[in-house]
Amino acid sequence: MIRTYDLLLQPLTQGAAHDSDAAVAAFVAKGATARPGGRATLTVGKHEVELGPVREGGVVVATDVRLPLGRDTTFLAPLLALVMEVARASKLRVIDPSQSKELLETDVASLEDAYRRTAEYAGEFLGVGDALGRVEIPPPEGITKMGALWLAAAVFLAAAWVGWRYMISR
Repeated sequence: MIRTYDLLLQPLTQGAAHDSDAAVAAFVAKGATARPGGRATLTVGKHEVELGPVREGGVVVATDVRLPLGRDTTFLAPLLALVMEVARASKLRVIDPSQSKELLETDVASLEDAYRRTAEYAGEFLGVGDALGRVEIPPPEGITKMGALWLAAAVFLAAAWVGWRYMISR
């Protein structure tokens, strides 16, 4: 289930070796809290961003930056600035898998838009509580719950009657 929006830190040249521990250590130097297993937690505003290695076939290929989904997008601009600063210092690039592109410091608006869409999807279709809430559509004017129930019963009875007539006419 989707609960986070992920960014990846990867080497500038595709396929090059990646040292996730060094990238996480750079975040720890910027105030993140180190955790076991080469992971860290970075607090941006009231949001906790998880950092850790991404392995493919047992090989570390990137550092994952997991943003929690929610209504608030104000933390994205300072977070992107910090991630870009660490990436520049560590000679890495920032990839947004949701947008299938490398992010630049000027991509705050596109990041916010993609983040918001993901949060809306997670909130509306997957029931993620902290994401943007489910949309409740009120019934059309003039129809009550009891009216809708009677209508559903009438449709069911009509379908049953048509089915019964079809079966006895054979």
